[in-house]
Amino acid sequence: MNKLMILLLCLIALLMPISVQAYGFSELLDFLLYNDYYDQSEENTKLMSIEEAVKSLHDAGLDVELDLILSLSDDPNAPCTVLDILILLGLGEYDPATLQRTPISHTVYAFDAESFDIEGMYTNFLQGIQMIVPDVVISEIQEDLSGMTIEMDFSKEIPTDGTRSFSFLCNGNPYSFELDSHGDWFNAEAIGFIEEVLRKENCPKRLCILDVMEIQGSIIFYADEETIANVLNLLGIQEGKMIF
Repeated sequence: MNKLMILLLCLIALLMPISVQAYGFSELLDFLLYNDYYDQSEENTKLMSIEEAVKSLHDAGLDVELDLILSLSDDPNAPCTVLDILILLGLGEYDPATLQRTPISHTVYAFDAESFDIEGMYTNFLQGIQMIVPDVVISEIQEDLSGMTIEMDFSKEIPTDGTRSFSFLCNGNPYSFELDSHGDWFNAEAIGFIEEVLRKENCPKRLCILDVMEIQGSIIFYADEETIANVLNLLGIQEGKMIF
């Protein structure tokens, strides 16, 4: 990796650090210096039709919704990758008037870590998880922003503007979580927390999280270990690595 590329990636990391939030600055430097933090497989860029991509995912065990994908696509005949399908379906419907996205898939959920809805970013996240996890009912979501500050504190490794918390019921059981606030950026600790909640609720499957730089966020699906392994193999990627 040449020096210009390293400098460019450092700039991206400092300005839009979803990976910093999720893994810390030292791990990000490992990626920049040793090139072992991301996946850019040929499978990620293999072009095919929407129908072929959907069939590949179905064969892997992930029942993505073809009709929804076709309704979201600007050009149903355009070639795409399997990753494109997961992103398109996961991001859902976009409202240009409100700048908000509404999850509509019961298979895949994706989100941009930079949120226009600062007050409701974790409500939106939990609603997205509810869409793809049929084994739980998430209700009575509340967010508490009283711990947030007006000024951003840049003295920490990851700048914060105080803390915030959210609470909800999952299958009738109460849960709450307090985490650092990063302005309009999603704190990825919330993903680890909801994974813990699903384990406590004895969910038979688990979340697979794919961090994707293209959307500055994550793709999430809920599946058994065999399906997760099949989808990762189909994409030619490893779980836990950033996809560029």
